[in-house]
Amino acid sequence: MLALLLLLVAFISACRRRKYTSIQ
Repeated sequence: MLALLLLLVAFISACRRRKYTSIQ
């Protein structure tokens, strides 16, 4: 369960990075 939560956080951070890079 903990690993799943960690994977979700990593996915969200990746999406945020994509959004920031697309804006710039």
